[in-house]
Amino acid sequence: MPFERSQENEHEEERKQLLQSPALKSTTTMKQVEHIIPNSLYYQTATINHSVNDHGEDEKQDENSLIHEDSSSSDDDGESDQPFSLWRFLKKAFVWFTSSQLLAHLLLLTTLFTFGGYVVLIPHAILLMHPTIFALFRSLLIVIGLFPAAVFTKFSFRKTKTLNRQVTFVENILFCGSTNSRYQSINDDTLELAKESKYSTRNIVKRVVRFILSKIPTWKQFKKIFWLGFFINMNQILFFLGLRWTNATIAGIMQPMVAIITCILSILLKREGRSVLKIIGVIVAVLGAVAMLVVSTVLSDKKAPPPPDDDNSATSGFASFIATFSFTIGMLFLCVNMFFYALYLINFKKVLQEEKFPVLTLAFWTWLIGSVVPLLPALYFSLADFGYSPLQVALRMDKMAYVGLFYGGLVHGALFFVLNSKASSLTTPTVIGVYSTLNPIVTSVMAFLFLHERVSPFVIPGAAFILFGVTMVIIAKWREGRAQQKQAAPRSCYDWVASYCGVSRGSTTSRRKNEVLMALQA
Repeated sequence: MPFERSQENEHEEERKQLLQSPALKSTTTMKQVEHIIPNSLYYQTATINHSVNDHGEDEKQDENSLIHEDSSSSDDDGESDQPFSLWRFLKKAFVWFTSSQLLAHLLLLTTLFTFGGYVVLIPHAILLMHPTIFALFRSLLIVIGLFPAAVFTKFSFRKTKTLNRQVTFVENILFCGSTNSRYQSINDDTLELAKESKYSTRNIVKRVVRFILSKIPTWKQFKKIFWLGFFINMNQILFFLGLRWTNATIAGIMQPMVAIITCILSILLKREGRSVLKIIGVIVAVLGAVAMLVVSTVLSDKKAPPPPDDDNSATSGFASFIATFSFTIGMLFLCVNMFFYALYLINFKKVLQEEKFPVLTLAFWTWLIGSVVPLLPALYFSLADFGYSPLQVALRMDKMAYVGLFYGGLVHGALFFVLNSKASSLTTPTVIGVYSTLNPIVTSVMAFLFLHERVSPFVIPGAAFILFGVTMVIIAKWREGRAQQKQAAPRSCYDWVASYCGVSRGSTTSRRKNEVLMALQA
């Protein structure tokens, strides 16, 4: 300790002598001082005093130049910060827009116009080919459009434990089975090295097998998805038949009936509650649909038979019946088509809630598995009507038929599912139902502008009844959803105590508090 203190005293004396010496002004001496006392407080004060006293003017000039440089650099920084601040603003605006109600309304409006274009463009295509052939090609186009969204996702149909067990089973069959003498003959060390190698054939095959198994549904899930595919393909086949024998305006007017049929089936299956307003809305909409059927049968000018199908087994009586009531039969096809679509919507929602599938993944597998439904009828009608396979029939179409086919498969197919799923995640089912009531207006306007269709004025009252009934059902569902939200809302302390003491929750706050206090005192 005394030795260390003496060394410190010696260093301080040396520092004082160096600071007081006149040779401190030279740069060489400053370097020596810096070398001797590099981290000293005296060295810092010495350099400050030296710069102020001996080089005051130079330092002021340097300071002015530094200030000027700082100001110019700050101006440059401000200019350079402007694009970055604009980029941040645009980024925040984009994030807000992608999760806002504005985007939901824009997407729903887009789906309205895509459906209008769908009804306007596909009639020409289904005149050149049978509706089942058109349904088959549309299903395949939807599968192609939804393939990236369904495959390139982190979702797995199987749990991790089940997936590992199945991958191990396949690995043992491929590499360690009795038929593979190559892996039986090698020793354990080589086998371990083969397992540990990242790019070995074994690990590459394991990754491929794991990826494939994670993207393929199980047999239990396959059966549920098959019924979804059956419902949606029957829906589109019957819709094409109804559109072929009626017109685009009637097909658009009948579409809001989907909400009515869905409501009826949900009540029968006890998926939804009953209410007076909902029942009245259903009755009004059904009366409107019946009125449209009767009026279209009596006043329809479309008495000619549909485009000829070479069916020699049809009798003349049946052909005349079809020729007379083709328009009414087409409307019946549209009604049954909406029944299948209502079944699809109910079961689609059930499968989503039970299995927790992503919407686009479930839609992809629904159309892929369901494409089996129109396959056999398409083969039959293509050979019976044209004597060609469905592919040869498709190759003989004209340009407008191709436009209708690709529009129905990619625009009002894959793109429609993407837009509708995004809009459903941003808004409520009530808003989506309100937009569905606008389908007849958009479709009628587009059919009048592009197809020059005219509808009898006697059909308008029935269409008005349908829209009015659908609106009543939507309002009733909105009230039910609001009541469920109130019941699910967090309750106050008085509510919990009131429920424990048997006090009704619907009473006023002051009255409920008094009842709770009286119950606690008792």
